[in-house]
Amino acid sequence: MVTYDSEMVNSILLSEDLTTSTFFAIENDEEPDDHDTQLTLTQIFHAVLAREESDYNDIEKISFDYLGPDIEDLADGYRYINDFASDKEFAILPGNTRWNQFAGTQLSIIAQMLVPSKKVSKISFTKDYPSEMRYYNRQGMYNTMHVHLVPK
Repeated sequence: MVTYDSEMVNSILLSEDLTTSTFFAIENDEEPDDHDTQLTLTQIFHAVLAREESDYNDIEKISFDYLGPDIEDLADGYRYINDFASDKEFAILPGNTRWNQFAGTQLSIIAQMLVPSKKVSKISFTKDYPSEMRYYNRQGMYNTMHVHLVPK
């Protein structure tokens, strides 16, 4: 967890093998930008990896636990159009007619900024009930977005 002035700003979990990262919260906007020590999300992510003696080039997947209403609706709409069960995992690959819509989301762009040496090869979604790692209060099932990365 990354804090500013004792308040949680970002919550990042790394897998044991350091190839997957899950963001449970991205709240950089909560930190005032009136000081010269403010770090970007990319700088924070790279520092967290360095602390674990890892490198961002080793990351193969970045997951986002909180999507916001626009991406949540996009994922649920895709499930509905394709008649998928509400909890069915699905993936979007390059060449899919909806690829640009999913790859152009803010979270997909963030994943590419975090790991600039790689490109998005697949975007997948799972849906489940909130885990204890979530730092916000929601009821019901929600999507998690998984951005899969490969070398450019």
